[in-house]
Amino acid sequence: MNFAKYLTKKIFLLAVTFSIALFLGYVFFFLLLNKTQTVSILEGFFLFLNNLSKGFGQLYNTTIADAFSSPLTLFWNYYQWSFLFVSTTLVISVLVGLTIGLVMGYKNNKSSDLILSFFVFGAIAIPTFVLAPILIVVAQNNDLPVMFLKPSVLGLNWTIASLIFPIILLLVVPVSIISTITKNTIIKSYTESYIVQMQANGMSTTAIFRKAIFKNICTNLAGNAFGILILVSSFSFIIERIFQIPGQSLLLINMIESNEINVLLCFLFFKLLIFLLFLLLFDTLSDVWNNLIEEKTQGWYIWKHIKQRSWLNKERKNAETRK
Repeated sequence: MNFAKYLTKKIFLLAVTFSIALFLGYVFFFLLLNKTQTVSILEGFFLFLNNLSKGFGQLYNTTIADAFSSPLTLFWNYYQWSFLFVSTTLVISVLVGLTIGLVMGYKNNKSSDLILSFFVFGAIAIPTFVLAPILIVVAQNNDLPVMFLKPSVLGLNWTIASLIFPIILLLVVPVSIISTITKNTIIKSYTESYIVQMQANGMSTTAIFRKAIFKNICTNLAGNAFGILILVSSFSFIIERIFQIPGQSLLLINMIESNEINVLLCFLFFKLLIFLLFLLLFDTLSDVWNNLIEEKTQGWYIWKHIKQRSWLNKERKNAETRK
């Protein structure tokens, strides 16, 4: 199967998944919040689809409708802070997790590996409800904001400062996962025959890392990226409530109380879209990198076979010359 067919098939399957999940989500919210609905489930769903380009329909609560022009505007007013919080955490967790994992992998069973393993797995073993109060006390002792501050309150610098400890708390899980994947990939890679062959040919550790190990790490991380996103997104709900970040958790609570089905469907639409696009991107990258690694592995075997044939031919010629 060529890449175009592979990608088309993948996009089609994800589009079907998106449509089914969106419909099931609509049915759930319709049955939960049908006080404001005067149409059937199917009629309401097609009406919702028709309103996608119109800001996702109307707001039913008059007080909310006076403050926001559409469900889409209301959704983004809250979700922008969750998006900032989660995306920043993911970027930092990749950088920190890779760094720690590289040290642990190349210093396996040495003191630096043991120390880092102790801190990484020690931190993840502490429950969030225990770690959060500790971070809040540290923040108070250092005159840092304990609760989230919008830029309109004290400026962007204070907004960033108010996100430091929530991000630290959310980093614990993804950093431990990424560092573990990185470490295990390095250890496993050095047992692969084509990397052993690279070492036998005199390639340096840096060259081997650049040409093989890094691709293996990227492939394994890409294969686990969707699971990491789900975990980070799930934990962010809890941490948002602890540090009073006005994000997706507060949006869901308020909109369920207000029976604003269109806002909830807008939330579901964009969350599904983000998750499935993320899955498409990293699943595709994982498959592409896997194919590259397989080709590289086959290439080393072919090169090794050619060298062996060349050596045998040379030995035959030497034997004939001696005769």
